[in-house]
Amino acid sequence: MKQGKRPVRKEKELLKSRRLNPLNWLVERRLKSSIVFLHKGSGNLKEISKEGGALKEECYQKN
Repeated sequence: MKQGKRPVRKEKELLKSRRLNPLNWLVERRLKSSIVFLHKGSGNLKEISKEGGALKEECYQKN
């Protein structure tokens, strides 16, 4: 995606489960095993895996 899109219901639930406010995050990329979220204010990227058991979460700056 060239720009962030609003998260759908399942993605909002995923953000809430990680104690993140869905109003502050946009979806930048949807991958097979994870979703990359873009923070509206700071521009930080956060990759969260879709799998329920895995707690993979990576955070990096967008350049």
